[in-house]
Amino acid sequence: MIQGVLGSSQTSSAFGTFLNGSSYIVRFRVETYNATKDISTYPLVLTVSAVGGSPTVTTSYSVVNGSYWRSGATQNEVIVLAESIISSSGSSGTFDLSITVACQAVTTLYPVTLSGTYSRTLVGQVG
Repeated sequence: MIQGVLGSSQTSSAFGTFLNGSSYIVRFRVETYNATKDISTYPLVLTVSAVGGSPTVTTSYSVVNGSYWRSGATQNEVIVLAESIISSSGSSGTFDLSITVACQAVTTLYPVTLSGTYSRTLVGQVG
């Protein structure tokens, strides 16, 4: 949950167990919402970082606003869709990834709840 002053953020737990010396394309979907307020105007920033290694991480993302029906009511939701290209040159060992989502709005009264998923594809070479 993101709650606080402008720029407050939440960082995920480390996940993934990626192999050094390999390249990956990783896709992320992060769902954000507040049960009582439309947060579609809250600017979100997503960063992807390596944990326990130093691969090159290149990320692009889009923020999508929408609404859906949940528990008998309309719920506004903001989804961050991201793709990272991960390239590591190490010869052994592993590393993980973590995601940080920051909100460039004050969220003290209306915190942002987050959840997410990812998928990865091992690729022969990024270039």
